[in-house]
Amino acid sequence: MAISADGAFYSFIRHPIRVTDVDSKHYAGMAVGDCKKKSGQECYLFANAYRIVWDNGSDRKKRRLKRKEINSGKTIALLTELGFYDGGKNVSNKTNTQNKETKKDKDTNSDDTDIVKKLKDLKELFESGALTKEEFEKAKKKILN
Repeated sequence: MAISADGAFYSFIRHPIRVTDVDSKHYAGMAVGDCKKKSGQECYLFANAYRIVWDNGSDRKKRRLKRKEINSGKTIALLTELGFYDGGKNVSNKTNTQNKETKKDKDTNSDDTDIVKKLKDLKELFESGALTKEEFEKAKKKILN
């Protein structure tokens, strides 16, 4: 999984679960390249398989997520504990001001488009295995409310 420098864009490549032929594709590089293409800015590798490679100063051992913890719905809690996720609370004042100004100009059409994009992104995360069914449903309710 790769993330843009400003955190607004991401991309991930999912390696097939069942591999019959070993390939030499560089999946991490493919994710970074796709993110750069989507965002038009520099992107960095965030995670490779179940290991978070982005070094934010947290404990390296804790950055290796366990499949059983992810499957039991602890992904958000783990990312929060490691300091990678704050529930969207930490937004700069400049961004808040820009959002308030642009919200005045937005019509319901663009709001609907934003909700659809968020739902699509959420579904991609669910289908990739990054979110459990419970996390997906909880996040979906939050977006729709």
